[in-house]
Amino acid sequence: MAVPTPHHNRLSAPERPRHRPSDRPGSHRTRQALPPLSAPATRWEMSPRTWIAAQRNRKKIDRASRVEADESEKPATLTICRSNIRRHAMNRRNLSQHSSPPHPQRKMQVKNHFLSPNEIADEPEPFSTLVSTIRACRICRDQPCYGLPLDHEPRPILQASEMARICIASQAPGIRAHESGRPFDDPSGVRLRQWLGMNEEEFYDPSMVAIVPMSFCFPGLSPSGGDLPPRRECAEVWRRRLFARLPTLALLLVVGGYAHRWHFGSTFAGKGVNETVRAWRQIYRADPSLLRLPLPHPSWHNNRWLKQNPWFESELLPTLRANIRALFP
Repeated sequence: MAVPTPHHNRLSAPERPRHRPSDRPGSHRTRQALPPLSAPATRWEMSPRTWIAAQRNRKKIDRASRVEADESEKPATLTICRSNIRRHAMNRRNLSQHSSPPHPQRKMQVKNHFLSPNEIADEPEPFSTLVSTIRACRICRDQPCYGLPLDHEPRPILQASEMARICIASQAPGIRAHESGRPFDDPSGVRLRQWLGMNEEEFYDPSMVAIVPMSFCFPGLSPSGGDLPPRRECAEVWRRRLFARLPTLALLLVVGGYAHRWHFGSTFAGKGVNETVRAWRQIYRADPSLLRLPLPHPSWHNNRWLKQNPWFESELLPTLRANIRALFP
């Protein structure tokens, strides 16, 4: 039996010449030029690294060409900020005071700025016009500021009147309210009316109750089947403007965590819905000019919370109903 020879004594075929890392074809240290796009180079005519780099180069060029094509097809946008807030489409009658009227195909891009009562003090317009304009809003569909456009036809839902004494600041309409066009037209609304001690006729009377959600449109469904969070565009464009036109409010009912954070800020709403609702006495006494009460959402999702917190029905709800009876004896 032949004894195997040591490795260094074996006769082998001539080895391929080895390259240093700096001279190896396709290395990141080499300055080898990439083949032009029109070169008939194939996968097997280049080293793997050179081929991958060429593919990345092609993708970048294709992406840049698509972006240029999209930009050329986009209509001109008009950015609204605090300095030119009156250029919004809802104030077109004042455009002549600031600039020439925009092109009819222009779309409006709204930044994260808010209207204060001082900014709209010199812009009196009929309240019915403001409400009609909100109901015709399509910002979340045509020119969204956050995330993807709304995946269905917008249908803003609100209930408001300048004579309203109570305002329900809710989160967003559900799928049933979206279909019917009435806020809280679902089991959550039934429970909410029980909390208030009001019937349907009183609840849907705009001269008594205003319903202003954080998002006027149904935001859609998540992959798990629940409702998506309220769209942010609605509150940033309309909320301060609308509340500035409700001078007779005496009681503000803030429903849900998103509305808590907007109306109460980090002072009371920084630790979640549970802690915010527990601090209802402090919130209730904070502003004597406008009584405010935090409420959890009346959805069935909060059944467990209601059972674990019986003080809500025994302490908070009697105070709420007493205030409503005082407003409408």
